Amino acid sequence: MPDLVLLVAPLLAASLVLLLGFAGCKFEHGTLGSPTDLVFYERPTGQGEFYATSGQGGISLLGETHTDWRRTWALIVPGGFSDAPYTHLLFYDRTAGEGEFWSASGAGGIALIGETNTGWRTSWTFILPGRFEGQSDYTDLLFYERRTGQGEFWRTNGDGTISMIGETNTGWRTSWAIIVPGKFADGDFTDLLFYERSTGQGEFWRTHGDGTISMIGETNTGWRTSWDLILPGYFADGDYTDLLFYDRETGQGEFWRPNGDGTISMIGETHTDWRTSWTTIVPGSFGGGYTSLLFYEETGGVGEFYATNGQGGISLLGETHTDWRTTWTSISPGSFD
Repeated sequence: MPDLVLLVAPLLAASLVLLLGFAGCKFEHGTLGSPTDLVFYERPTGQGEFYATSGQGGISLLGETHTDWRRTWALIVPGGFSDAPYTHLLFYDRTAGEGEFWSASGAGGIALIGETNTGWRTSWTFILPGRFEGQSDYTDLLFYERRTGQGEFWRTNGDGTISMIGETNTGWRTSWAIIVPGKFADGDFTDLLFYERSTGQGEFWRTHGDGTISMIGETNTGWRTSWDLILPGYFADGDYTDLLFYDRETGQGEFWRPNGDGTISMIGETHTDWRTSWTTIVPGSFGGGYTSLLFYEETGGVGEFYATNGQGGISLLGETHTDWRTTWTSISPGSFD
């Protein structure tokens, strides 16, 4: 099983790209298409593949397999990072403290935007995209370092460089397991949900566009201490970003609606028959009127696409894929063709 950080961070980053328009956090470049495309990355071999999805549960390879990607990319973050069409990608090498922005060609190819960024921290846990200020047409970034409890907001400049927004935030918990971006209250910028697994606590925070944040409502206590994934999406009719919680140990999933005041309300009922072996769940536009989902099981090389119905239910799109690699490190959605 891959490192949970390597798995969760790309999914959260990618899912926000899907939500930017819905969340009132629009950018002009790099938005997702419908149906949503996918990029698969295999870290041990340094291979990457782009796929188009059919909207009915099918996929087809775009171009050819990339065999020369670094084997040290810890995070891949989709967003709108230049004026080039299609979704762009930020690759972060934690070992080297390096970051590179790449644009997709639309036929399975990619091209470097600017030059390699060096001198980045080698200890960033998460890098998440969003709209964290109002001065740029491009996707901004939140960097979080769990070891020190520090967070920094950065603006991307469209040329492969970044500029810091405000100052370093210190005093954040050193135990946040998951950070989810979305629209969780009324405001101009992307909000954040912080989840601490050890205590079963969740907090919603508002960003102000200047590198600072303030809490929305009060700390939510009594949440499960076993949620493996929390993903944002459009899972019901409402003004805010909904959430999918997945507990791998029990094979349970729940959809929840934020109320805009730091509280949440459940959508439908708990799903109790999901596989206990799903490695990854990827949100996107794969079919249906709401956010749909790709479930990937590493051990069996299995992939399934599901539509959500707006009331907490899901239904299989097409048939189960049984011949996928069992070694994909990350799967990210975007518009790549």
